[in-house]
Amino acid sequence: MIYLSGTYTAIHADLRHRFGYMLNAMRQIGNEYDAVQHPWMLDNGQFSGKFREDVWLSRLEELSEYRETCLGIVVPDVIGDHDGTLTLWQTWALCVRQNGLTPLFVAQTGCTIGNIPWDEMGGVFIGDTEAERVCWCFPIIAEAKRRSLWVHVGRVNSVKAIYKYGMADSVDGTTFKFDTKRTRQENILWAVEHCNGITELQEPLFMLD
Repeated sequence: MIYLSGTYTAIHADLRHRFGYMLNAMRQIGNEYDAVQHPWMLDNGQFSGKFREDVWLSRLEELSEYRETCLGIVVPDVIGDHDGTLTLWQTWALCVRQNGLTPLFVAQTGCTIGNIPWDEMGGVFIGDTEAERVCWCFPIIAEAKRRSLWVHVGRVNSVKAIYKYGMADSVDGTTFKFDTKRTRQENILWAVEHCNGITELQEPLFMLD
């Protein structure tokens, strides 16, 4: 598992190489050129209601240069609506592929193992609200892993949540935008690395400010 931070500049410099980065759909994040030297993913802005077709397409084009470190592109979706998400997938997944990037299908309420376009995607992004997705997402995660597809879970902002979704290949959250303390970043790293089977703490960890 790798934790994707929505900010690069707020991560302590000596910890940055241990994170990946979730890029903003509408604008560059601070020091984005440095961020894309690490694993990265591009959001679509739908959850926050900020998706704009022209800007997102421009972002795909400008970021395609860094495809070697790209984990995937979150294809536009409809929150809580699997059928609506499928409709958008038919249009936008092709745009992602045309830029040489990997499309990620966003799983929403209404999806099942039998109605997801497995053969068309490079991975699955577990979306929807936390209250809704816990009712259906774990069989989807297990099936994606069985198919050797990348699994990402959005809005994971605590150590407890990291362990809940420990089968995922990556998770992201906004926690570092609001809490930039070193101990917070180290705790998140420790939980991620523990999920990866790393049981010895890597220095520097748990240093007092």
